[in-house]
Amino acid sequence: MNFPKIISLSSLSCILLSTLPAYASYIYVNGWGIQGNVQSCIDNGKRVAAQLKFKLDQDTAWDDASQNSGALFATYKGFTDVSLNYRCDGNTGVMSFGISGPDNDRTFELYSDFFNAL
Repeated sequence: MNFPKIISLSSLSCILLSTLPAYASYIYVNGWGIQGNVQSCIDNGKRVAAQLKFKLDQDTAWDDASQNSGALFATYKGFTDVSLNYRCDGNTGVMSFGISGPDNDRTFELYSDFFNAL
């Protein structure tokens, strides 16, 4: 991984973490290069989130009208206080996601399930 990619991933993680709930005690974050375009990246994240029973009643927030530069969606797990934030950035070619919650075991389990299903 070259230096600009590390900076991009760090920048995306900061954006990602800024949208997580304040009461989250445990946060797991990861990211890597986008395979395909921003739309397919978002669709893949939503597919996995739906498989894991995250609520998907929130709209995708697009960076611009072209839907090429990037997008973010955030959601939560049923009636729990575990949340998922997922971002695809077309400008840097990086996808990042984070799962947060107050219980380490439950949060890490959902992070691992999400990671393995992507």
